[in-house]
Order: sequence, then C-alpha cells, then structure tokens
Amino acid sequence: MELRHLRYFCVAAEEMHIHRAAERLGMAQPPLTQQIKALEAELGVKLFARVGRGVALTEAGRLFQAETKLILAHVEHATILTRQVASGQVGRLRVGFTESASFSPVFTRTFAAFRAKWPGVELELDEAHTETQVERLRRGQLDAGFIRPPIPAGSPIRFEALASDPMMVVDDRLRVAGIEHLRVVDASVMPTITSGNTNAPTMMIAEKGAALIRADAGRPA
Repeated sequence: MELRHLRYFCVAAEEMHIHRAAERLGMAQPPLTQQIKALEAELGVKLFARVGRGVALTEAGRLFQAETKLILAHVEHATILTRQVASGQVGRLRVGFTESASFSPVFTRTFAAFRAKWPGVELELDEAHTETQVERLRRGQLDAGFIRPPIPAGSPIRFEALASDPMMVVDDRLRVAGIEHLRVVDASVMPTITSGNTNAPTMMIAEKGAALIRADAGRPA
C-alpha cells in the first residue's frame, strides 16, 4: 500500500463518483478504478458500493476514510516540519553562558532578536564557566557559548569577540595607604597601568559545529 493509493481513495470518497474523482486527480477513470480495486483486495474489504451512477462508502469505507485523512494529515505535517528543521526554522539550540555575560546588553539583545526571528527554535541555556563551556563544546554537548577571556590554549573551538570595555589596574599600594574605596574621578588622577589593547574583549562567542549565534542575531550557520 502506497500513499498515492490513500490519496486516490480519499478523493473518490469525497467525490462519490469515480469519473469525477479521476478528472480531479488528472488521470483516466480505468486506472483509478483498478487502483481502488487493488486497495480493496489488499484490505480484504469492500470500500465502495455502487449507487446509481455513483458510489457510496460502505461502513468499512467510512472508517477507512477517517483513518486515511489522519494518516495523510500526519504525513503532510511531518513533511513541513522536516523541511523547517532542515532550514533552521525549528529545532533546538544549546547555548552556554557565564554568569557575568548574562548581565550584558549584548547577551539580552541577541536572544531577544533571535526569539523574534526564529520562534520555532527552542533555546536551551546552560550557565557555566568558560573552561567548562569550551569542554562541552568540544564534546558536542553545546552548540555555542558566551564566554569571558582568557581563551583556553590549544582549543579547537572558534571564537569571535562580541563586546569590549576599557580596562585598567590601580596600584595596590592605595589599600596599604588606607584608601579602601576609590571613585572613578579619583582613579583618573592616580598612576594606573592599562592593557596594551584598551578595548580588550570582555565577551566572546564560541562555537563548534553547525550553530552560531552572533550579536546581530544572524541565522544559525
């Protein structure tokens, strides 16, 4: 039994007339009649009974029609869903993040935009340290992760900077001198050491495999 046999039967049951059903299906009447007879032979029951110039469903035919509609609807739904999964419209994305990353506007904007564009994709979020995320990415337990530098050495994971902030180090002798609280205005006139790159990355996206969330909420690659 093939799906086309079920479709032929459903059209014939709706039309209650083999000739009109054949026209609707774009085929000649004799082949359609043969297909229905073959279906009845396979089932071992009569699905149609002759009524004047048309046909009527038998009790077995009415039951088979109800079940056949469910089967064809399920097949259509499965086909649509499969195509959506293949195109990235539905599915699941496992994303890790550090505790501090969750407070970043980049983090919240990314997921808000992603949910708006791909509502059918389930986001599974997992809070973990950078080293743990990288290891889970390596094992295929995560699809992407929001991490903080430094990056573990020798990692096969691809990284991309998403956000950066100026950083500085204040002389620890201030604490020895009894200064426990330092305002930004105070720090501006104190001797400081800045990193060579004053816009060093403070958040990065790491990914391995097929999925990657970018700051602009681009499509999963």
